[in-house]
Amino acid sequence: MEHQEFPAELHAMARRLLGSAEEAERALREARRRADRAEELSPWLTTLVGRVALERVRERPARGERSPSGGQPEPDATVPALLVVLGSLPPAERLALLLLDLFDLPLAEAARILGASEQGTCLLAEQAHDRLQGRPPVPRHQVS
Repeated sequence: MEHQEFPAELHAMARRLLGSAEEAERALREARRRADRAEELSPWLTTLVGRVALERVRERPARGERSPSGGQPEPDATVPALLVVLGSLPPAERLALLLLDLFDLPLAEAARILGASEQGTCLLAEQAHDRLQGRPPVPRHQVS
């Protein structure tokens, strides 16, 4: 593989870190191999898209926008049942549940992504569980 596939800065960085052009080429090949495996990018992209979408939902009032469909996602017959169920959750609860339960992220990382405290992130996930089990979510002031 020629290093032209990468910006010169990445090749130079790898060469400086590894001490040789040959080792840098091997590192760049491995990086390309990993980048080409979409499944490795999927959790990162899901987190990124989740964060951006949640930010956009939170910014709607400041932009004078209302949530389309009363906050419920548009129905899509091609979406698996799990996504339909998750779509019934408020965005922050949905993202907390995805990050903690499905992606098994550490609580601190999930909290950072949500822009919430660890306690608040746990609460969001608990509220999501309550909703999915048909129980009304516990109001914040009642959680110890």
